[in-house]
Order: sequence, then structure tokens, then C-alpha cells
Amino acid sequence: VGENLMSGTIAIYGNASANAAASAHGGKICIFGNAGSRAGISLKGATLIVTGNVGYGAAFMMQQGCIIVCGNAGANLADSIYDGTIFVGGDINSLGADAKLEPMNDADWQLLEQELSALSISTKDYNFKKVVCAQQLYHFKAKDWANY
Repeated sequence: VGENLMSGTIAIYGNASANAAASAHGGKICIFGNAGSRAGISLKGATLIVTGNVGYGAAFMMQQGCIIVCGNAGANLADSIYDGTIFVGGDINSLGADAKLEPMNDADWQLLEQELSALSISTKDYNFKKVVCAQQLYHFKAKDWANY
């Protein structure tokens, strides 16, 4: 659902299978349920909101945009992320390569309030955590690994 979305809004009232919002450039995908593995894979600028949980490998190779997960995130969240922001209201099984937790700031809370209040969801019901790129692989140079 929402693969390569350029603009507009898609609402799913139920669960979504694997690869929801794959490579979406713009617009918004709202899943009122759970999303399978690799939700937001290679996200390029859209907003993905999942009111439930996301499976393993969500936000793999994310390049821009925003993912808001009200529930839990499976293993390897944001593996090989380049840019963008992920908010998780529940537990995170594990972070992928080059992903890190970053403290929430006022602008983050304002964004969450704006996005979720429009869906009648209160941010006060969740303990959101922010995940971003650690930029360890961001400036990867193959020559640095030539002897391995």
C-alpha cells in the first residue's frame, strides 16, 4: 500500500502487509492497525503513521520523511537509514545499523501532537522515542575497508 506515493492521503482501517509506504515521496499513509515487515522501506519524504505495531526492518534505508508508530517496533528498526525521523510510542526490539535514539525536543512533540490529534490520538497515552541516523555509515568510503 502506498508504494511510490507522490501526494494525497491513504487510510487503511485494519492491518497492512509487508512494505507499506515503500519509496513514498510525498503524501501521508495512515494505517489504523499493524504494519508488516519493512514498513517505510526506502521512504523518500512521505509521512507514515501506524497506530499499532510495525514488523522487523521498518524504515530500512529510509532517506527522508517521517514515520510515527504508536505501538512497538520489531527488530532492526531503521537499518541503514540515511535521513528522516521515526517516532515509536512503544518498545523497540532493536535498532539497525547506523540508527540511534535521540532526545525528544519541543518541535518533535508539536509535530506528534499535530499529526496524531488530527486522528483523535493523544500523545499523552504514549512514551514516544525518537530514532534518527547516527551518521556512522553516512560518509562511508570503501577504501577505509579495503583490508577487511
